[in-house]
Amino acid sequence: MVGQVQAALPESELGVHFHNDIGCAVAPSLTAVDLGVRQVQGCVNGYGERTGNADLSTVIPDLVLKMGIPVLSEDRLAHLSPIAHHIAEVVNISLNPHSPYVSTSAFTHKAGLHTSALAKRPDAYEHQDPTDVGNRTRMVVSELSGKATIVAKPVNTVLDSPTSR
Repeated sequence: MVGQVQAALPESELGVHFHNDIGCAVAPSLTAVDLGVRQVQGCVNGYGERTGNADLSTVIPDLVLKMGIPVLSEDRLAHLSPIAHHIAEVVNISLNPHSPYVSTSAFTHKAGLHTSALAKRPDAYEHQDPTDVGNRTRMVVSELSGKATIVAKPVNTVLDSPTSR
């Protein structure tokens, strides 16, 4: 569809606005940018009518970190997680705990194999350094934990601090 509009309006700079009705608003947003679209509308945390809009908390780091498109500088990108949490608090709508990049689960590990690998090589189970988006790695002790989890788990850590690692 983007290609058809571009063909019909070759001199125009296009923008897109996708709703998340089928859980895929981020993917067509990124594809549209890849096709030359200059503006993506969305909302931090994906809030919006029905099932929401393209989640800018995912679109922005995907553009910067995965596609190499500098829509934000690295120092500003590091504020993304605190901003997402602040907006969730202001609008009184919980942040999805499984959101990419910004949620508490995004870089959380509990299985012994994961924590053991993280101790040796952090990029083995984390696609990105969490501090790039203002988040941090978390270790959770559970029935899946092994010795590596217990050894790696810092004592007296503040679990709610998204910037400590």
